[in-house]
Amino acid sequence: MDYLQLAFGIATILLTSADIFFTVLFPQGAGPLTTVLTRALSYIPRTLQGRWESTARRMLGGTSLITIVVCWIAILWWGWWIIFGADPNGIVNSSEETAADSWERLYFTGYMFFTLGLGDYVPENNFWRVVTTLGSSCGLFFMTLSITYLMPVLGAAIEKYQLSDLIANLGSTPEEILLLHWDGEGFERLVSRIDNVIWPQLQLHSQRHLAYPILHQFLDRDSSRSLAVRLSALNEALTILEVAVPAPAKPQRSVMTTLFRAVDDYLAILESEFTTLEADCPPEPSLMRLRESQIPVLWTADRYTSQLAQRRAKLRAFVQDSGGEWDHVTGHWTLYPPGSPPKSQEYMCDVSYSLQYQGHARKGVTQMPVDKKVAFLTGGSSGIGRAAAIRLAANGWRVAVSGRTESELVAVREEIEEQGNDALAVVADLQDEKALQDGITRVVQKWGRLDTVFANGGINGTWTDLENLSIDDWDKTLSINLRGTFLTVKLAYPHLKKTGGSVIVTSSVNGTRMFSNQGATAYAVSKAGQVAMVKMLAIELARHKVRINAVCPGAIDTEIEDNTEREMPKGERMRVEFPEGKIPLTGTRKGRPQQIADLVHFLASEKSSHITGSVIHIDGAQSLLQG
Repeated sequence: MDYLQLAFGIATILLTSADIFFTVLFPQGAGPLTTVLTRALSYIPRTLQGRWESTARRMLGGTSLITIVVCWIAILWWGWWIIFGADPNGIVNSSEETAADSWERLYFTGYMFFTLGLGDYVPENNFWRVVTTLGSSCGLFFMTLSITYLMPVLGAAIEKYQLSDLIANLGSTPEEILLLHWDGEGFERLVSRIDNVIWPQLQLHSQRHLAYPILHQFLDRDSSRSLAVRLSALNEALTILEVAVPAPAKPQRSVMTTLFRAVDDYLAILESEFTTLEADCPPEPSLMRLRESQIPVLWTADRYTSQLAQRRAKLRAFVQDSGGEWDHVTGHWTLYPPGSPPKSQEYMCDVSYSLQYQGHARKGVTQMPVDKKVAFLTGGSSGIGRAAAIRLAANGWRVAVSGRTESELVAVREEIEEQGNDALAVVADLQDEKALQDGITRVVQKWGRLDTVFANGGINGTWTDLENLSIDDWDKTLSINLRGTFLTVKLAYPHLKKTGGSVIVTSSVNGTRMFSNQGATAYAVSKAGQVAMVKMLAIELARHKVRINAVCPGAIDTEIEDNTEREMPKGERMRVEFPEGKIPLTGTRKGRPQQIADLVHFLASEKSSHITGSVIHIDGAQSLLQG
């Protein structure tokens, strides 16, 4: 008998058994084997990209769990095989009474380990019969232990996803959490909901995580929806309450301490397990949207970079370790340029954060930095598109205007740049997919992101009766208006997913609420199709926090008649103005492009963060009168 081989096999079994016992039965359980396997598997998603990365991330937890259990069983099997190999004559064939070879001993070991039987091979003497009995008992015990480990871990993983959804229901960003729960005086609803619902679940999950550190490997396919991101967003909201909201709006200190403790306990557990929580402290938030909503807040950057820096740095590391970015937490909120935070410590509830449409600030009102978001507008050379571009640029947006006529686009760009704002002219026909793709790519390459698309380009086309409407005229109107809108949204969507952006589509009262304009069949159908597209895409795009809405102008003082071809039947007079008749709100006065631009700015901004799939008619009630 080879006693050295026997000792090696026994040591293998004892060490593996210790790893199993420590992982399954002890708090903070993660034996050396479990730790090495888990860390090795966690690097796999980081080496992949795109769909493969998200798939690997989604499967990481289950894959790690199954791999650990399989490795336990395989190593135990291997250990017993080594033991039985210490004596070449210890296991014999029951029928031929010949010594089993190496592969036959491997078969015998597995059969014994998994079925508690002997099969075609038997121990040769009493010593090996005792060893065989011990091996069978070991197999039964550890397979049972593995199953009892699998089930609670899977249950705890489901609880983790549910906790993430529970926190997400409070709001998608720190600012949104506070805005949704501000009652005009304080945040009692938020504190009550967190104290009674969120924290008990978080404390329970902390206990589960303490028992099963592998839970950290159960990641969401979409890292922006993970528990790490959601918990960090909630903690950031509480941080704002702690350091930026003055009494009496801020909850009592004892309440805030209790709320923060659960987060600290969870981070302490993570820090002691697989995760090394080391990262730079994230930048302080701008608090802009809170001030716009009349919530009293102070600028206290020193608190963010001193007392609360350690916790926020740990949360950032937690997010990064889960495959996310800090932008997923904040929703790309505005950051003040380095060295330029407001110096005043006064409450700034009455501060205006947008320039007026004419390009100058209101007198006596402090101006704050605005977010340099990026907008791409089709049909931006005149009318509604031009007005929207100027409106967005006046509020700090970087604006790319697209159209067919370069000279007109350049004029709009220069007008915006004269006001000190960033603009880009993109020549692209809505019927040319490559030109549109190149234009959007150019915008993203120049400014690094895309936040809003205003699909405004289109034509009136030919207005005539059915008999005189040619197929070519029909195809042209639908190609530019409907297919062009589809192409614009489709090509921009990959970039909008990264920012949770907004899409605004210019439809019309024709085809959506008004059907009395004779000869406008092709035009009305294209506009009705746009509204249907908006409603269909609203649910699909919401998965990536992208909003899409339609604006339906009525009679607006623009140059749209210039691209209308009129073919009137004999004896009839067909007007191109739409809708026809008086406007209840203004009499005979048409709407102005700037009024549409104001609505576009609202739908592009975070003020409309809970609006998607909506169709907004802006016509002074004229379509209600005409119908």
